[in-house]
Amino acid sequence: MKSNLLKISALSFGLACASQASADWTDVIDPAELRALHSNTTLKGRSAGGESYYAHFYDGGVGRVVTKGASLPAPWHLNGSHEVCVKGMDGAECYRFQKTGEYETLYRAIRVRDGMAIPIKVEKGVPEF
Repeated sequence: MKSNLLKISALSFGLACASQASADWTDVIDPAELRALHSNTTLKGRSAGGESYYAHFYDGGVGRVVTKGASLPAPWHLNGSHEVCVKGMDGAECYRFQKTGEYETLYRAIRVRDGMAIPIKVEKGVPEF
């Protein structure tokens, strides 16, 4: 039963991601909305290299990224009013965000340094560490 639930969840997320090309995207430019997007939320997706990850963000710039079985600190901050920067092992990476009215939890993180669009699913809540 758990396996079927995982398959259904993966299929739903995959369909939502596949539809990203046809959706109408709007830039998230309100600093309060960007803070809310990174406050007590979990972002799920795949890195540019294709690795699955979960990013847990808490109020006040605290975060953790879980990938390849490792849990790593990922502090975040607003950079100006339109970008969120997350510090990782290789330094900070900054993103702009877009949303679609079609799917409430589907966003795109646009990596600032190269413009790569990374689909993400946003869920309210974070686990305790």
